[in-house]
Amino acid sequence: MSAQGQPFGRYTLHERLGAGGMAEVWRATLTHQGVEKRLVIKRILRGLSADPAFLAMFVDEARIASLLHHPNIVQLYDLGEVDGEWYLAMEHVHGLNLQRALHSLTSRRRLLPVEVVAYLGHE
Repeated sequence: MSAQGQPFGRYTLHERLGAGGMAEVWRATLTHQGVEKRLVIKRILRGLSADPAFLAMFVDEARIASLLHHPNIVQLYDLGEVDGEWYLAMEHVHGLNLQRALHSLTSRRRLLPVEVVAYLGHE
């Protein structure tokens, strides 16, 4: 991928933030009329879009996410398909990656402080 990013439909993908068994998440932008919006793209892994049952689950995820409105839940902006690859465009939340923080603590044989766990659970 170039320093400019990789075009993906009307979006530009910049950095892969993570991947699982079903999808990958990219830091992305949408630029229109000189205005740039930062967001993330959750894209189904190749091959899974052809599975009707999986695609139905993905669309259900989008449907449910579109109904949820809370400060601690990322907002869904778009559901679509580019060249056979289905995606969700969602709000980008800048901050610490909890998985990386936990991995770092584990590698140093440390635990997340109880106060932090309580705060995260409360939020």
